[in-house]
Amino acid sequence: MKKIHLIDCGLGNLKSVSNAFEILDCKTVICSSPGQLKDSTHIILPGVGSFNEGIIKLNESGLSEGIVSAVKSGSKLLGICLGMQFLFDKSYEFGENEGLHLIPGKVQKMDLSEHKLRIPHIGWNDTFIIKDDPLFNGLRNPTCFYYINSFSCICDNSENILGEYEYGNKFVAIVRKDKVFGVQFHPEKSHKEGLKILSNFIKDYAEKTFNTSPSS
Repeated sequence: MKKIHLIDCGLGNLKSVSNAFEILDCKTVICSSPGQLKDSTHIILPGVGSFNEGIIKLNESGLSEGIVSAVKSGSKLLGICLGMQFLFDKSYEFGENEGLHLIPGKVQKMDLSEHKLRIPHIGWNDTFIIKDDPLFNGLRNPTCFYYINSFSCICDNSENILGEYEYGNKFVAIVRKDKVFGVQFHPEKSHKEGLKILSNFIKDYAEKTFNTSPSS
């Protein structure tokens, strides 16, 4: 039986994420303490705002340790936007701050020095799938998703990168290490394509049926 927990770190867009799962006919539980994660099968870590403020809240609540422990016990984890950035070793937003150390790498401000583009980056971008994964079942390549971000993730190991997008430069859009996933975009704001990402995440990955043709 699936138990899907939405992490409440005080900075998340929990209502919109919860509504997206309701559309998928999936029940979710808002989680604000680590003890709730002991029986979790799927964890959603959303977030908007600054890395340093969010990670402080996760640490003070004990949720940082609870999330890492649950992943070690077999839970699947999906970080969304700022939640994806939390997965990394450290961020340089408002100083240097330690992350959850679940995906090797760092988070730093988007480098757009050679381009006349605004920061934060807000809007729709084609996202290019560069590695086959069941997370993308039924999606076209590229697929357009909705982004809101000023910082970008840099992976130490390119094997952890599943997707990229371009905004002046090329940036990491989707990551995976074992059962830990992260998406820089907001699937809950990305219409049917975003719902497909969420639906694929909570499915069992028994088969591999990645499809690059346009979805119906």
